[in-house]
Amino acid sequence: SENQIKDCDIDAVNFSKLENWMIEDYAKTLLPGLNIQEINWLCKICNYNIERIDIECQKLSLFDKKDQENMFELINKENGYCDLNDLNIFNLTNAILKKDILMIKSVIRDIDNIDIEGIGLVTILLKQFLNLINIQLNPSASAQNLNLSEKQFRAISYNRNKYSNSKLIAIYEFLNNIDYKIKSGLLDISNKDLIQYILLGIE
Repeated sequence: SENQIKDCDIDAVNFSKLENWMIEDYAKTLLPGLNIQEINWLCKICNYNIERIDIECQKLSLFDKKDQENMFELINKENGYCDLNDLNIFNLTNAILKKDILMIKSVIRDIDNIDIEGIGLVTILLKQFLNLINIQLNPSASAQNLNLSEKQFRAISYNRNKYSNSKLIAIYEFLNNIDYKIKSGLLDISNKDLIQYILLGIE
């Protein structure tokens, strides 16, 4: 009949993207035994991927509320969350520019669980250190003459004087040397060893 509803007449329902606070509230509902810092850490380490968060929450929700925190700490202590490391290449390069030694050392310790390409790391660091050199060594540098956005220029400027001028130039030459060896096929090492070599050389 004319009044019969056809499937094609029904508009698709669009759901809004889940906000981080919604995901945190969901995890808290499943894991009332964890405090808010632990909930937020678990969500962050899962990159707010609701499917993976659900899996991790379901594991812990098998235990009574009073036991959830102890089990969470046990799993973490035994590296049960090591495959969820939320560090990415830009977290690392920013830590290097800020001269955040503790972060750099933590990367070296956990290098097996971090998905970072050494070649990409060299490329990004070369560009970032060149920009930092141009800003730190040139008082008249501006976003316009360095072909950067104002936001990029401000972000890089925050890292001025973390390294001395001579150290900045030494790091840039070190990275250029690695880049040359990679492109010339003269550096035949594993990705893990390349990252360690870069970090130890800059430190």
